Amino acid sequence: SNRSAFRLAPTGNFWIQPRDLRAFPGTHWSRALSSQTGSKEEPPKKEGDDEETKEIVLTPGQKVAAASRLTMWVGIFGFACVCAYYIASELIPTKMSPNTVFNKASAVIRENSFIARQYGEKLKFYGKDHGGHREGRRNFIEHTEYTSPDDGSKRTRVRFNMEGQFHSAFCFAEVSSEMPSGEFVYILVQDKQTG
Repeated sequence: SNRSAFRLAPTGNFWIQPRDLRAFPGTHWSRALSSQTGSKEEPPKKEGDDEETKEIVLTPGQKVAAASRLTMWVGIFGFACVCAYYIASELIPTKMSPNTVFNKASAVIRENSFIARQYGEKLKFYGKDHGGHREGRRNFIEHTEYTSPDDGSKRTRVRFNMEGQFHSAFCFAEVSSEMPSGEFVYILVQDKQTG
């Protein structure tokens, strides 16, 4: 069998090792060339040359591409943060937000007995009316946010509409950051017919 071919046999002045033999079709054995069987010699390493500390050298074009990608991702991240802030401020209102002031002021006006007698029991409150005769979204509350020159507190002033069975009116309300929640600087109701 072919196992006998792996015996060490003297050939001239050197011995052929089994690892130096290569099988070819037809059961002929020959010595493989040392350049084909030997491992590649690595060039001598310089002092301090470590494979893990090799730096990647970029061409100027690659540097520009990497910088523009980084700038794009930073811009996208910044835009996402700004969007998240505004979404959170709308969905999680504070006592100074226009919708909170509108809701609390309309509740106070609805409970007032004089308003109920003057305008009727069924009151409807809504935001800015664009003067059209068609029904539409009227939930935008006109508001102004400013800092009071008197005490330096932050203030929110809102204007909205009220409709009753008998009349309609403009409503104005203002809150201050120095006052507890539910208290107002003022609430005004101005009749649209008499002013």
